[in-house]
Amino acid sequence: MSATVEDVGPPLPILGRDQILNISAARDAGESLYFPFVVLANLGVLAALVLLAVKFPEFLAVVALYAALFAVVAFVAWKLTYAFIFGNSIRVGRNQYPQLYRLVKEAAHRLGISEPTVLVLQGHGYVEMLLAKRFTRRGVILLTSNLFDSLKDRTSSREMMMIVGRQLGHIAAGHYRMWFFKDIIGRLSLWFHAAWRRRCHFTADRIGLLVAGDLLAAQQALLVMTVGDNLARGADLDEVQKQRDDLFDSFWSWLRLAFEDYPFIVDRIVRLRSFANAIATVRGGENQKIGALALEHRSIRPIPLMILHGHDRMSLLELKTFLFERLPNVRPIVMAAESRGSSTLPEKFEGVATQVEGAIALLTPDDLGACPSNRA
Repeated sequence: MSATVEDVGPPLPILGRDQILNISAARDAGESLYFPFVVLANLGVLAALVLLAVKFPEFLAVVALYAALFAVVAFVAWKLTYAFIFGNSIRVGRNQYPQLYRLVKEAAHRLGISEPTVLVLQGHGYVEMLLAKRFTRRGVILLTSNLFDSLKDRTSSREMMMIVGRQLGHIAAGHYRMWFFKDIIGRLSLWFHAAWRRRCHFTADRIGLLVAGDLLAAQQALLVMTVGDNLARGADLDEVQKQRDDLFDSFWSWLRLAFEDYPFIVDRIVRLRSFANAIATVRGGENQKIGALALEHRSIRPIPLMILHGHDRMSLLELKTFLFERLPNVRPIVMAAESRGSSTLPEKFEGVATQVEGAIALLTPDDLGACPSNRA
């Protein structure tokens, strides 16, 4: 990997185990600068509706009817879309990609939000992560298979958690709360809305960095989304910095940015380092407001492990619970529970053994045996 810019980023302050991240401390200052214009757009619409209610009450009734119809159509459309997505994806859970599930659950708790639903769906070459928050209380994070394939074999889950963490950051920062007023009516504020949305992404990147806990891993995650896994490993961050400088030397870049909801990716990568440098010396003890979340980052690739057991089902459940709590990246495959059609027991054993990287034979007192010649 050809990262440079001091290959290892500045050490981030770390929050205590029981501390909740102060979202306000991680929020980009530009959000507060541009959000009042979004509010003004809503107030302007409200004032217009009040005026219509006074002078043209019948017209206002028609507007209210169409607004209600829009809400119903939008709600039904989302529910149908979610049903399609949910039926054509795999949900991350306690027994499905358990390491990723544990990290998402712990990160959500440390951000002070409810654990969202995480779904993995076919990306068709699209290496990105999406967030659906409308009409849902917890939020739905959509992880594409291409991004999962790019990051699942990394030795650490930090890159993956940068991407997941920035989506958790959007939820924690309230960017999708009251979305109709912010992103439908709020668009009437034109470039002010676009500027506010870009700042929201900077905030989400910051929170993603704190969830990942490592600057280089966070920048690598953004590079993976940009150029893919193989090229990201050899990217030179010094050159990214130069590219960003050249970008903003152009008038046309600024003009294009004025109408964009998303900031340029090279700007996002560079801004992460500025934020990391700004908080690197923060040490607030028990009252610390900002810092990396102390998560147990390991490879998220599930390690298949075969389990052989006897008649004691309770011991089997205890073993599976122990593996989940201590080794969440291990995926236990219970030999007795595997269905192999008409295969004989040796064939079944051989088929399972070729899929796993290890095995545990669970021996309990009920499994006593003896040779026939030694039986009483």
